[in-house]
Order: sequence, then structure tokens, then C-alpha cells
Amino acid sequence: TTFGVQSDTTNRFAISTGCAVLAGVISTLTSQPGDTVLSEMNKAGGQGQTIRSVLEGLDSPQELFRGVRARLIHLLALITTQLVIYDYAKQIVGLAATGAV
Repeated sequence: TTFGVQSDTTNRFAISTGCAVLAGVISTLTSQPGDTVLSEMNKAGGQGQTIRSVLEGLDSPQELFRGVRARLIHLLALITTQLVIYDYAKQIVGLAATGAV
């Protein structure tokens, strides 16, 4: 056991999936404001829009997270699936699972 956790297949899957979900949430929340600004700039067709002008045009900082729920669902599915597949692919070729000692 490591840190009191038995390292069987079920626990490895749970840990791998939990870490992948956490990575998906963090990556989604940290990239959403930049994507919102980029989307606003693209709506204007690049005509005179700057990051500053987009930010000044927002009614509140919460607008930077517009659409975050839909994006969370989308990216959580993608990122979690990719990271779990990566972890199992490592194990298939004989490498240790993520977080294994």
C-alpha cells in the first residue's frame, strides 16, 4: 500500500480518472477567459478590436466565463478520456501507472 491506498486495478482506475477530471476542470476554467476574449475579437472580424477594448466592453468580469458550463462538459469528456487512455496505454507497454511508485 502507498499512503494507505491499496494499489489494485479499481483504485488505479479511480485515481487516474479523478486526476484526469481535476485536470479537465482546471484547464477549462483557466482557459475560458482567453477564449471568450478571442471569440469577441473574431466576431468583429479583427476590425479594430484589441484585448483591452474587449475587456472594457464587458459589463462584468463574470462575462469572461460565459458558456463555461457547456465547455466544461465538452472538455471534461475529451480530457478525461485522453488522460485515462494515456495511462492505460502506458501500462500496456509495461510502464508504471501514473502516480505508481
